[in-house]
Amino acid sequence: MDQGLAVVVAAVVAAGSSVAVALIQKLRRENRDDHERVVSALNWVHGAVSRIEDKVDTHIQWHLEGGSNGGTTESNPAIVTNAIGEEGRAAAGSGDAA
Repeated sequence: MDQGLAVVVAAVVAAGSSVAVALIQKLRRENRDDHERVVSALNWVHGAVSRIEDKVDTHIQWHLEGGSNGGTTESNPAIVTNAIGEEGRAAAGSGDAA
């Protein structure tokens, strides 16, 4: 191989590598941006679920304390069983807070 051809081949390889590196860097940047958006969305979902969980817990406690129709959990033990399971039913029956 003569020197002229070797220089051309080296230049083509260098140019191709430069383009590949630039493309990879761009894809990494886009990937990082996408991950930031996903983390932000997941944080929002986590906050929304936490607020809903708090509301449901408060509502269940309201029912357990007899707030729905003036009745108590003793008059409708299914409320306790369906809401918090058998352990909650046993605790509600003994007067312990669930």
